[in-house]
Amino acid sequence: MPPSVAPIVAEEPSTAAGWDFLVSAAEEDSAWGQWCAWLLEQQGFQVHLDTWDVVAGDHLVGRLHEAVSHSKRTLVILSENYLASEKVQAEWHAAWLADPTGMMRRLIPVRVAVCRPETAGLLHGISHIDLVDLDGDEARRAFVEGINRAVQGGYRPSEPPPFPGSPART
Repeated sequence: MPPSVAPIVAEEPSTAAGWDFLVSAAEEDSAWGQWCAWLLEQQGFQVHLDTWDVVAGDHLVGRLHEAVSHSKRTLVILSENYLASEKVQAEWHAAWLADPTGMMRRLIPVRVAVCRPETAGLLHGISHIDLVDLDGDEARRAFVEGINRAVQGGYRPSEPPPFPGSPART
């Protein structure tokens, strides 16, 4: 009788209950996807990123279904590359369908390149975090602040805004 062989059991993702964010990026923008995913994880969020989480032996469609189904939000790395990629369409469509009014902010675009409005389609009408033409430090601040605003559902300054009128005459 041959020795018994232990069955191969797929391990659950470290976030069996799900992820806070699915980062959706076109292959050409994978560096942006990794940069955003890293910053999100530094903020304490659980993140699914294909280039990090899909490994040899995984079924791509199954992993995509798992990520789309178990992520609270989808972060879109918005560029002309993204808009031209058929592969990423299912990712943002699922987030759109789960929150068509945008009230839960399930779909958060992060614009990393100028996009023509006519190619952006429905994504053009969604408020986005804009990183175009920012240097590294500015982009990091804008991204973290934009994510915090989206997750909290708004923004209130910690200090009063400056007086908008003319300076007093002396």
